[in-house]
Amino acid sequence: MKKLFKIAILIYFLFTDFILFAQIGGGPGDDDDNGSTGLEGGDPPAAPINVRLWIFIIIGIAYAFLLFKRINKINKPRG
Repeated sequence: MKKLFKIAILIYFLFTDFILFAQIGGGPGDDDDNGSTGLEGGDPPAAPINVRLWIFIIIGIAYAFLLFKRINKINKPRG
């Protein structure tokens, strides 16, 4: 019963996530020309997401190294 309840909660949150981000298209002024005549105006400028990406790469490599080091220390045979 408890497992069924957890699965039902998971399915509920997955489906509400899809519903929350759904968009209804085809309304008046909903053109694909990216002009300023649409309902939302023009597109905002693109955000540069790769400016500090190398910092996350270094942190990820360091985390993986420490994780593998700890796993090898735990699995090291004694004697």
